[in-house]
Amino acid sequence: MMLRNCFQSVFSSLREILKEPLFDGTPPRSVVGLDGYVDNLYTVIREIREDGTHVPYATSDELIHRMMQAQGQSMEREIVCKSCQPGGNAPLMAMGLASLGIPTHCIGFFGGEYQSTEFDILRERCEVTDLGPPAKCIALEFSDCKFMFSENKPFDELNADELFRRCGEDHLHHLFSQSQLISFLNWAGIRHMTQILDAIKHRILDRMDLTGKIMFFDFSDISSRSSREFNAYTHLISSLACLCTVVVSLNVNEARQAAVNLGVSVLDEEYLLPSLRQALCVHELVIHGMGFSMVGTDLGYWHMNTPLLEHPMVTTGGGDHFNSGYCAAKLADLSPLHTMALANATALYYVSSGTQGTLSEIACFLQPYCTSD
Repeated sequence: MMLRNCFQSVFSSLREILKEPLFDGTPPRSVVGLDGYVDNLYTVIREIREDGTHVPYATSDELIHRMMQAQGQSMEREIVCKSCQPGGNAPLMAMGLASLGIPTHCIGFFGGEYQSTEFDILRERCEVTDLGPPAKCIALEFSDCKFMFSENKPFDELNADELFRRCGEDHLHHLFSQSQLISFLNWAGIRHMTQILDAIKHRILDRMDLTGKIMFFDFSDISSRSSREFNAYTHLISSLACLCTVVVSLNVNEARQAAVNLGVSVLDEEYLLPSLRQALCVHELVIHGMGFSMVGTDLGYWHMNTPLLEHPMVTTGGGDHFNSGYCAAKLADLSPLHTMALANATALYYVSSGTQGTLSEIACFLQPYCTSD
């Protein structure tokens, strides 16, 4: 049975929790990898009024409708760059964790010998291991979603041998041994991620005591990869579940595609979470979407309605900050509901402001969303 909750009362109790430090003494450490992009975030202009005002497409449906009208012909629309910033699942999640007080080491592509200035803020907040020049991403942002177009060529050369050559096996062993949270992100974008994780498991993780550690995975948009590749990766992940706590986080589209690949029925959304968790053979599965999130653990299943922002400042990176809030709460051993609440609150703060929030800033931000006393 899935327990359903609205966000107001849970946010209220979370604010009380955040009045005290999440950790007694030194907080646990985390290591996150392996991507890195320079993100260019754009709005698409629908019309330019006589006074020069630019009116963007508010929703993706508006643009898609116009593109369908132009099918077989042509169309042109202006795009306006809102920002150029560090991107990628690993850097964004790492900066989110650091803002929440978790000392974090990020492994990824941040410029190599020609260090990209976009990642200066990451270097200020986190320790980094730089694997080379970043990939590029163009994101078209709308109020309801985003379309991301990435050039992943820098990642294609990264196989297991290259990772060990660029990082050093002793360095990787040190990072994993000192971290309570070990996170591998963007399987879809890192072509050799399955081979990389398999080598890490056999050369490092199988020789370590992982008791009490959390391994966290986010696949990104798996629809670009074959079901055979996906099933091989998830089989590898499930083999880690006997060594430590394994958590997988997916957005709704990723969850549906994962279900198709694994042969899980998606006709009834109510049973998608438990069926998919069982198929993945992991300790925890998180699914998040517009207006809701849900989690399944060994203790049960929870569903929480979440607020929607009418005018988000950014949407690219919301899922990564959801993951950082979720992992911070897991490290603090919060309840499943409060873990989901901190995940959603961290994401809400980021998409509304475009910056990472500290725990105290997030607590203040939540006040309008809480149950009145």
